[in-house]
Amino acid sequence: MLPVHQAIRRLGARWLSATALSVTLCTALRCAAAEAPRFFEYLYVESNSGDSSGGHAAICFADRCYHFQQDEAQTIRLHRDAAEEFDYRYRLLGNRTIHVARVDVSPDTYERLRAAFQARLQIEDRQYDQLQSLTRDRQLLELIGNGTGGVGVAPGAIAVRIPGSAYFVADARDTAPPLWAGEAGPSGSNRSTTIERLAAQVRAAYGDDFIARRAATLRASIAQLVPEPPVNTLPEAGRLPVLPAGFATRHRELLSGWLALTVLRAAPPLRAGSFHAPTGADFALQPAEINVLRAAAAQLNAALVQLLVSERPDWGYPMLVGMARLMALEASIDSGYLVLLDDFPENAPSIKPETVARHTATLAQVRDERQADFFAARRAFFESSSREEAAFSALETTGNLFIDIDAALQQHAPLRVYTGPVVPTKSAIRSDWPLPQLSDVTRQPVVAARQREDAYRAALAGLYRYDLFSHNCVTEIFRTMESALTSAGSGAAPDPSAVRAASTAALGGYVEWRRTPNFIPFLSARAVDRAYRVSERVERPSSRTMKLEEMYHHENALRVDLRESNVLTARSYERNEDDPIFLFFTDDVFVRRPLYGIANLAVGVGGTLAGLAWLPVDRGATLRAGLDGALFSVPEIAFINIRKGAFAFAPRRWLGDDGTIPTNTSETGTNP
Repeated sequence: MLPVHQAIRRLGARWLSATALSVTLCTALRCAAAEAPRFFEYLYVESNSGDSSGGHAAICFADRCYHFQQDEAQTIRLHRDAAEEFDYRYRLLGNRTIHVARVDVSPDTYERLRAAFQARLQIEDRQYDQLQSLTRDRQLLELIGNGTGGVGVAPGAIAVRIPGSAYFVADARDTAPPLWAGEAGPSGSNRSTTIERLAAQVRAAYGDDFIARRAATLRASIAQLVPEPPVNTLPEAGRLPVLPAGFATRHRELLSGWLALTVLRAAPPLRAGSFHAPTGADFALQPAEINVLRAAAAQLNAALVQLLVSERPDWGYPMLVGMARLMALEASIDSGYLVLLDDFPENAPSIKPETVARHTATLAQVRDERQADFFAARRAFFESSSREEAAFSALETTGNLFIDIDAALQQHAPLRVYTGPVVPTKSAIRSDWPLPQLSDVTRQPVVAARQREDAYRAALAGLYRYDLFSHNCVTEIFRTMESALTSAGSGAAPDPSAVRAASTAALGGYVEWRRTPNFIPFLSARAVDRAYRVSERVERPSSRTMKLEEMYHHENALRVDLRESNVLTARSYERNEDDPIFLFFTDDVFVRRPLYGIANLAVGVGGTLAGLAWLPVDRGATLRAGLDGALFSVPEIAFINIRKGAFAFAPRRWLGDDGTIPTNTSETGTNP
């Protein structure tokens, strides 16, 4: 038997050896994982009538796609979409097939490229945010000057928008009624007991005069607010702007805080139309769920008390929304039904009831999808132990979308359109908010502010100008890739030989896009296929293509071909009012394409003539559709297809898990 000290020494040696071996193995595995090849995707989106009649291009990293789009100011802007959203927008609604080339790269190259696109997106967004800040500064100076007779802007032409304010105060620019019956607020049963309890807790925590004292301080700060000395820094390519908060931004932050404190003092109820209180079975609450809401309300209540002493300058907006949500939670607990804030902005565009009626069958599927999303978000929130704000926000968002489309279908209400995330930013625009008391706002400061705004806008237009040949959706992708691979700024022109060498080393080859036809999306895709290290090519078919494949699989081919050849009898297409006027589809035929093109041209000319007669009635809608129909029919005579028809609405489930349309949706469209 070994002595104790030798046994310990031997065990220690074995432990050290095992540890060293495990470290070596872990290091090796980590290195192997780090060196494992990755890929990005280069996407070519086929053309369709409208803004992308020449096709479109994008680059995707995992589940994020970056692509450049032309905006109304004739500039080219970088956008980032979730891959699923990109597919939905282009393959389903846009009815456009996407051709994918997967390019193998090293992890380092992958990260450099991804970081370059993300950095450019952040820089562009910040620069355009700065332009909006300059615009708001000029508008605020005009508003102040108009009140003092210094500028001469028409009354009510401009006003201040406060996000979150419309849950408590009315929107009115010209003849704004008082906020409430004085700052004392409504009387009797009109006062919110939820806000009164919150105010009592605030006074208990910080003193009886805290709310009134801080509200007075903020109002004095608003009155004393003055613009910062002008900074004439213009945007630069590849440089993140770092500028102080603008005059209007600081005013809005102070004003939001003052309004939040005023709400605490006044305790008004939520404004009618700013929340949803459905009583259907889908929104009924179980006792256990009510207990969850009680805990969430208590947590939110405590957070709001702490928020009032936050050092962040923009605390007013989350305080306003938080109080509105607290009132909705308390109303849910009291009623036994889920009450939700209306997240849609006041000026959200909407679709007319008659348009909704023409697409009832498809929108019913979208409604079912939104209902399923709501149920999933509801389960996620009530079954979670963390009660995070993100889970409640998802519940609120999905509930809003479900309620809105249900009202459109059941009550023939307008269907509101949402773009981007649905968040509670409902804003009241009023001309009677407290303003800075500037005594010398004459035309000169306003003119100077407008000049700074115009100069910044012109500089942005110069940096990101759109050009069909040299600055479009294709060239900007390659330009950004080159800057990443050569470590050059996005505004610099790297050495061509260095670019070619870097691209060849990282991507397997080089695509020459300057002074070549490769600026055209479909030619750029061919160039990528030939030059880069492409490991796989994938075709993601369009919505109508997938439907036709399902129909051909289950029905007689000749019957499908005849029925689906035209917009009058097709089940694979639902008439979209934004589409040009046409009769025959030509994207799935070749030999017959010129004949169909001639027929489409005749129909387009007929629509144009009819549009002239209908001009006083529909304000030129039929005329434009007819002209576009004739225009996009001409290439078909030369065996070229551009127009494929688009969809106004489509349920997301038309894209199955495998990227195909399930068989039971192949005949769900309604005939025009």
